[in-house]
Amino acid sequence: MKIISKILLMVAIFVGLLLGSDICPALASDQEVSLLPGSSNNPVGSSFTLTVQYDVSDSDNTLTSLGVRVHFDSTKLDFTGFENLFETGKLADPQLQDDVANNDNDDNTDKLVLLSYSDPFGGTWPKQNLPLTLVTFNFSIKKNIQANATKVNISRVTGHVGYGFVGKGAVVNLSNK
Repeated sequence: MKIISKILLMVAIFVGLLLGSDICPALASDQEVSLLPGSSNNPVGSSFTLTVQYDVSDSDNTLTSLGVRVHFDSTKLDFTGFENLFETGKLADPQLQDDVANNDNDDNTDKLVLLSYSDPFGGTWPKQNLPLTLVTFNFSIKKNIQANATKVNISRVTGHVGYGFVGKGAVVNLSNK
């Protein structure tokens, strides 16, 4: 009976390693998404860019999916579009939405841009060197607002099974020129 118990334990550990389960949490890997502002000083009334960069802590570039929300405060910022969109596996162009569910737990953000990718059957997304730029978002800073900092947050919609998520938002410094 002891031999069977040991075999079952070894099988459970092996399956946990394969699936990245909580049996061996120290070995779990993360999908990482970072927001990189194009400038550190952004005058009120001007425009700026925010680059969305993707990486994986174990460098695996053959996963199945990623969906994220980029949250911002529309009393200070206007989303004006995007450029340099990574096309492979995209489900749709980035979509502007109201932030009704507050997935970033920040009451100051009220809008979000949804970004989603998938390769559910091939498991080969993005099949590019990492880190990888997914898109550059364009924002304008509203006029007649108080010059201070505003947060742009990120939250996960979906990701590869067995992988955690690390989202690194950005603080955008607003100035009076």
